[in-house]
Amino acid sequence: MLKADLSQFYPTLYTHSIPWALHSKAASKSVLKNKAKTKSLGDNIDLFHMYMNDGQTHGIAIGPDISHITAEIVMAAVDQQLLHRYRSQICGFRYIDDFELSFETLSEAETVLGGLQSILSTFELSLNSRKTQIVDLPLGLEDRWAIDLNKFVIRNKKSPSGQRNDFISYFSTAFERASTDPASPILRYALARVQNENVDPKGWGAFCNCVLGAISADASTLPAALATLHKVATKGGHSIPKGPLGQVLNSVISKHSITGDGNEVAWALWASLAWSIPISAEAAKTLGLMEDDIVAILALDAESSGLIDANVLDKHAWSLLLNEDDAHIAEHWLLSYEATKRRWLSCSAVKNCTTFSEMMNAGVSFYSRRRNNPDELLKIGSIPGGRLPNFYA
Repeated sequence: MLKADLSQFYPTLYTHSIPWALHSKAASKSVLKNKAKTKSLGDNIDLFHMYMNDGQTHGIAIGPDISHITAEIVMAAVDQQLLHRYRSQICGFRYIDDFELSFETLSEAETVLGGLQSILSTFELSLNSRKTQIVDLPLGLEDRWAIDLNKFVIRNKKSPSGQRNDFISYFSTAFERASTDPASPILRYALARVQNENVDPKGWGAFCNCVLGAISADASTLPAALATLHKVATKGGHSIPKGPLGQVLNSVISKHSITGDGNEVAWALWASLAWSIPISAEAAKTLGLMEDDIVAILALDAESSGLIDANVLDKHAWSLLLNEDDAHIAEHWLLSYEATKRRWLSCSAVKNCTTFSEMMNAGVSFYSRRRNNPDELLKIGSIPGGRLPNFYA
């Protein structure tokens, strides 16, 4: 089996490869020679991605749905070329930028690996050598840790003490497996598996402690952990203990603001807003270190909502960004617009921009306070992908 993974996929995706994927490289280059010719759909998508990245052609934004669609446009073109060259040999699937292809012989796998790298290079992409390998079959269809967690029996509410003990044993097993294999999504899997449990009140405290322990062990589990807490609490009529949740969220903010982990900090801030949990002065002081628009907007909203005490949040660095002459069209335009619109901070470039002024007058906003609601967690889904035939469905 050939297991292949792309290196830094979204940060290195070459925007000019988008029209190559849609219209072919030859057709795209002919447009460049004929400046009077109308730009193609691919050219426009390319241009819009450049606008979102300070005019740079390498890398697209991580997270927005348009980036998932754009990535699939390019990777679908890679699929087509791979199938054109090796259709009789291709057996497997692609998920976003991960390939798993099986072959009769080692030589076939090596041939397709070389061809895949060649095709990717035409789109200015490359394989991650550390995660690309050819391995002998048979392999287990599931990871050992997934089998262990999936077969774990958790008793129902008829045995409250037994159910509580089962939760403790289950999460103990998950924590043990995660400590020996930190690269695998073990804790996220463990959390997802217990989302539909009907927890007895006698075991609710232990259940909460286990879920919050998963966040403390790995802050990237925040979305899964928060969704699990909310869903199980709603089903069983329980209340999520704000004290312990607040301790964990403040710890995540303090730790990950310093290391610049915007995703983890943003989720912690969102949860603070969703459950009206105060942010400690210690945690709030670290937020000003981050030049992340989403983090800044959430922090400013938390302050305006009274979750951060007045004069604790350090906004000096953000104010400097908003004072730049091109703040309305530069990297931090989102913070410049939202902070000015909501009167958290002031950006003269936004105020003097006719387009932004018209948008403000029309009530346009990119941030919705209504979505600071735990029910939003239930809308999170997975990202499909792949044109290769899936023989493992």
